[in-house]
Amino acid sequence: MTDRPTFDRRRVLQGIAGTLPAALAGCLGSETSKTYTDWIPASEGFTVAYLDLQEADSDDNAGALVPTLLPSQDAILDGGESGPGAGRFAVDVDTEDPLLGFPVRASSSVLAFASLGVGISGLYELVDGTADQPAHELLFLDGVIVLTGGFDTDYVDERLRSEGPLPQFKVQHQVLGDLGEYTLYGPADAERDTGGGATVAVNEAAIVLGDDREAVERVVETRAGERETAPDRFDTVEWLAESVEAGNVVVGQYGEESLDSYGGGDSSVLGTFDPSDDVLASLSLDDTDGTATATLAVAAEGERERQLETILGQDGTDRSMTTEDGRLTVSATYSDDMLKTMQVVEEDPPDDSDFKPERIDEENRLVTDVSFNDPEEGLAKVTFTDDPAVEFDTIRVESVVGGGETELSGNFSPDFLRVFFDPAGDQVVVTIIHGDTTEVVHRETYEPSE
Repeated sequence: MTDRPTFDRRRVLQGIAGTLPAALAGCLGSETSKTYTDWIPASEGFTVAYLDLQEADSDDNAGALVPTLLPSQDAILDGGESGPGAGRFAVDVDTEDPLLGFPVRASSSVLAFASLGVGISGLYELVDGTADQPAHELLFLDGVIVLTGGFDTDYVDERLRSEGPLPQFKVQHQVLGDLGEYTLYGPADAERDTGGGATVAVNEAAIVLGDDREAVERVVETRAGERETAPDRFDTVEWLAESVEAGNVVVGQYGEESLDSYGGGDSSVLGTFDPSDDVLASLSLDDTDGTATATLAVAAEGERERQLETILGQDGTDRSMTTEDGRLTVSATYSDDMLKTMQVVEEDPPDDSDFKPERIDEENRLVTDVSFNDPEEGLAKVTFTDDPAVEFDTIRVESVVGGGETELSGNFSPDFLRVFFDPAGDQVVVTIIHGDTTEVVHRETYEPSE
């Protein structure tokens, strides 16, 4: 595993989600027979998640789970109409069968990260269906986001350059130059001082964005045929891609990278699978009867292979399985009542009675300031020192009442992190994790002024 930063937004689905249009069951390929795998550079490991965003006809019933795979723009910007902490939408499955559970749960977790990245760049209308020319597909590849479709580049340019509806969260961009057939954008000069903002490559057919400019360039060059793809170099990746048919949702991992990077705290998005497993799964939704067909391929040998043969597809129908030389492929179909889209409302939501005594980092070992300058927008900013006096693997910033959480892992110190909070009163807690040790380094309470 690498030390690339990973952002944890476990509660990003809170609020009213449901503006995302349902997706049609269809193929991943374009008119030129290219697929999502043609974007994946050859490397020793990668994680991937894909979502078909094409809008269904108004009388179609497909895609019951798709609206919750990405949060609505309201959920990103202000916590939803019901207010922070009032509830959240979740997607789950009514079965212990990992053949269905893995693609649903893992893709939901990973794509929440992708939606946050799109939102920060000001392009969320492209994925929530409100833009005149919305994205058709979304691909998330090791922190690089790819949107495909037919885009109005003037509209995209305006959105990247503007402050957007939440200027404290949105990063403004400027044109850096050209990258092949793409126009390349980067953070505006004023934004560079904060270290925020993505590199964005734009043309009429695709938008590619990510925090790492070199990573964005590698993905663009790979799709253009200037670099070798992962399936071209690695036999196992080629087998995974060929074994798993295209669907509305695809998720998987290979080699040195693991989907566990997108888990929340102690929870894992892998379930039955291990961080070292080479696994790829897809989910296809039938727009006529609401059923879902899941297909999964995994490299497994010996007792591990026999265990997976027993549990994968156990609750599905039309189950099929092939196994050869430590490679297992399973497919099954599931009824619509096994896919659960629900709003989770806490019966006893947190309030100020859950606050603990304040603990201010007066020596600025890590935290120099917590700002609640714009409570009507429900966003707090935690600023960190340039020279931390504590060691950590992970920094976690949480709000007690609002239920917001932002987590950053890596071998560097950020300038700041932001977290959603309840403007009616909340407490922000900053925690560091180092090995097996967890320490609260700062706890500060917000009370609205009269």
